[in-house]
Amino acid sequence: MTMDFVSSEIEAGPKLPPALIELSISKTWTLSGSSDQTMMNSTVPGPSRCVPLARAMSTVEKGNMRFVIFDAPSESNLINYLEELKLRNVTCIVRVCEPTYDKSIAEKNGIKVYDFAFADGTCPPQEVILSFLQICDERFSAPGSTQAIGVHCIAGLGRAPVLVAIALIESGMIPIEVIEFVRKHRRGAFNSVQLAYLADTYKVMKRKGHSVETGLKKKNSGIFESFARVFKK
Repeated sequence: MTMDFVSSEIEAGPKLPPALIELSISKTWTLSGSSDQTMMNSTVPGPSRCVPLARAMSTVEKGNMRFVIFDAPSESNLINYLEELKLRNVTCIVRVCEPTYDKSIAEKNGIKVYDFAFADGTCPPQEVILSFLQICDERFSAPGSTQAIGVHCIAGLGRAPVLVAIALIESGMIPIEVIEFVRKHRRGAFNSVQLAYLADTYKVMKRKGHSVETGLKKKNSGIFESFARVFKK
């Protein structure tokens, strides 16, 4: 991908702040236009490419929060993925793409799988965000917790890191710092639509320890109060 192509792609998409444009151009091959599916075979190593499976996974850790981002396993290599995830203390998987394996196999191995699929290359709907933050609250709220949450889409470059970024923003990090932080650990994360969403569109859902009105017909669980307590710096 050439510099000219990346620049024109940015101009054609959502308007980005100068800092984000500079950040995006500095990582030319990471930018959007490429879906999880098209990126899968070109940028993310995996066991079928004779690369250690550990390199196909990225641990993103901040305070008491620990996430493992990875690409989608298949039926043939799922057991290998599960073994690596257990080594990283992953106790549940959040799957945000269409199924590529039987989740009952993971659950028989002690790792629960949550299905929160949404469209490739897009940003999560509010109900997915709230459900994901609830899982974070449950897994990370115990003092001294060493649990990790696994999150994957098809290539582990778009939908999965976006959810992790949202959790980090909710913990108090500044969006532009979150983008750089996640990309430091997961090279190639986010397309231009997701960059603009994280930097400008996404609004923190906790204010002074209280959740804002979400419009969802569900009882306030206290999740945002827990986030403020557990993940404050």
